[in-house]
Amino acid sequence: MGNILHANAKTTPRIRTEIQNATASIAVLAERYKLNPKTIIRWKNTLSVADKKSGPKVCNGLINLDTFQATFFNSAIFPAGVKYPMVE
Repeated sequence: MGNILHANAKTTPRIRTEIQNATASIAVLAERYKLNPKTIIRWKNTLSVADKKSGPKVCNGLINLDTFQATFFNSAIFPAGVKYPMVE
């Protein structure tokens, strides 16, 4: 199964690999591949040639309600030492 690139993609993994392995100047590569020089610099400084994920991010964990309430109510917008009711 091949890689599916979005409609506006101007580089493929093959082109990215060629850019990373090229010894030509950034200006020459930008002209050759008809890309912005910033794009050439980006792919030269990147270790991988794969696209980054663009889908939904996975939640790493849930925040504890007590921790949230303690952090929120102890912030600078509330006076110190005043007790606020906890939400059940």
